[in-house]
Amino acid sequence: MRRLGALLLEILCFRHSGVSPLNDNLIELKNKTMEVFVFLPGSLLAAFIQQQHGVKQENADDKTGSLLAPVLDHLDAMLLVVRVEKMRPLKDMLPTLIVCHNLAKTGGQDILNCFKKAILPTSQQTEVANDQTKAFFFKHLKFFLTCLDTDVRRYTSEWLFLLCDENAKEYTHRTGVGNAIGLLRMKGLA
Repeated sequence: MRRLGALLLEILCFRHSGVSPLNDNLIELKNKTMEVFVFLPGSLLAAFIQQQHGVKQENADDKTGSLLAPVLDHLDAMLLVVRVEKMRPLKDMLPTLIVCHNLAKTGGQDILNCFKKAILPTSQQTEVANDQTKAFFFKHLKFFLTCLDTDVRRYTSEWLFLLCDENAKEYTHRTGVGNAIGLLRMKGLA
C-alpha cells in the first residue's frame, strides 16, 4: 500500500521541462490519480503525503517545500483549465475538490494550516504578489459556490467552511452572504 501511495504521489508531482503543466494528457493523468485518491480514506492519503514530504525533505537541500505542493499545484492547474481557459468541463474539478476536502477534514492540523496558508488570502498588506495570486484562485473557488453542479458546489463550500475553522462569521466574511447562506442554512447556522 505504501508503494501505491508513493507511486500516485510521484505521478502527481511529475514535471518535465518539455511538457507544459497544462498539457491535456498530463492534466488527465493527474486527474485520474486524484480519482484514485478519492477512494482512499482521507487519513491514509494524509499519511502518504506526510511520508512522501518527509522523504523529499531528507533528500532536498532546501526545506521550504509545502507539504501539499503536489495537490495544490494540481488544484491551481485545474482551476486554470476549468475556470479560466474553460478547456475542460466543470465536473472534471470534482475529484480534486473531494481530495482537498477529505484531506482538510481528516488530515490533521498541519494539513489544514497548509491549506489555509495556500488558499485563504490574508487581510494584511504584506506579501502583495503572493496574496494577489491567492486572491485570484480564491475568487475562482468562490465561483463554484454558485455553479449549477451541485456536487462541485457542495464540496467547495464544505472545504472552504473547514478552512474558515467552521466559523460561520469568517466563512460569510470571506465568501459573501449570498454565497454562504446555502451551506449555513443546511448546517442550521443561519
